[in-house]
Amino acid sequence: MTAYVLEAATGEVSQVSSALRSRLAKEDNAVVQVSLILAIAQLAREHQDEHAPSWARDL
Repeated sequence: MTAYVLEAATGEVSQVSSALRSRLAKEDNAVVQVSLILAIAQLAREHQDEHAPSWARDL
């Protein structure tokens, strides 16, 4: 939900997604990791990010 609000408020999908990915790389709490992955995936789906499937496979 936070990712959606950030994107809607700023209109900066790539910036929000990048920030979430950066946080994911540093996060060690599994629950937070899953939440970040879902937020990134939701933004990618809504904005038809063609790189999302390969990114998800790499996880």
